[in-house]
Amino acid sequence: MDHPAKRQRIEQEGGGPYYIAPVVGPDGQPQHQYQQQYMQQYVPQYMPQCMPQYIPPSMATAPSAEASLREQIDSLPTSTVKDLLLQAAMRDHAVATRVSATSRVARIEEIVKTTSAHMMEMWTAENKRLEALAAESKRVIDFDSYSKSAWHELNTKYACASGSREYDMAGDAEDAIKRMLDEILDQTKLLSSYGTKKSAVETMRKIFKSVCLANGVVGHEVRKGCLGWGEKLAVVLLDRMDDDERWMLVTDGNGEWLEKFREVVSLANSYCVFEELQGVLEELDSLSDDDDEDDDDGDDDEDEGGEDDEDDESDE
Repeated sequence: MDHPAKRQRIEQEGGGPYYIAPVVGPDGQPQHQYQQQYMQQYVPQYMPQCMPQYIPPSMATAPSAEASLREQIDSLPTSTVKDLLLQAAMRDHAVATRVSATSRVARIEEIVKTTSAHMMEMWTAENKRLEALAAESKRVIDFDSYSKSAWHELNTKYACASGSREYDMAGDAEDAIKRMLDEILDQTKLLSSYGTKKSAVETMRKIFKSVCLANGVVGHEVRKGCLGWGEKLAVVLLDRMDDDERWMLVTDGNGEWLEKFREVVSLANSYCVFEELQGVLEELDSLSDDDDEDDDDGDDDEDEGGEDDEDDESDE
């Protein structure tokens, strides 16, 4: 029967580590139980340092096997890995289910990624558009130089021309003035500032007046070719100005601008040009009439109040 004192004596005599377990332990336990207890309590203390520590096979092989297998898979071409995965999915329903679920997740992630990128692009574009509109609404463009250029085209630029050349130059003047009107219209947008819109209609008014008053062959020929020019002013006044902006224009300088515009309409009618201006004038006059009616209503209210006060005094 084994005994600790006997084990110590054998080791001291050079017998080496004592690993032999008895058939029956000192407490009468079966051999396998005593051997397991002995291995846990004594073997780690007496095993030489050069011997590797005992590790269960399941713990020793699983990580290394997985790492080795992963390394082998990484060395395979992508097409080969896909083929092997397909074969495994065809043989095993669990693998096929896992592949299907993973594929759906990947598609959803791709959709979310694409949608997020698209939404970011849309947000950036919209933000830039709003910034541009805000800047446009604050900017004031002065078109007065166009009216001076138009007057020069009509009265001085071709003054030295004579005969048939004067008719040819009239066509150039007509094209130049039409181009000026188009540029004014293109730069006057719905969200442009009131200052820009006012400058546009005032400059067009001056150009139309210069066309009506131009003498000689150039003026006569330009008046013959100005069909549709009045529509450009109508677009700015009626389509790109709102009601408040038109009202400010009509009441500007106690109606001074409206009277100047009325003068141009009268000149245009006498030459049978710019027919569209008559409709614009009627629209502006309606705004002026509404403003006058509001003033009259206010005066009537004051008069009625005064009469009531007089009646009260007479009663007293």
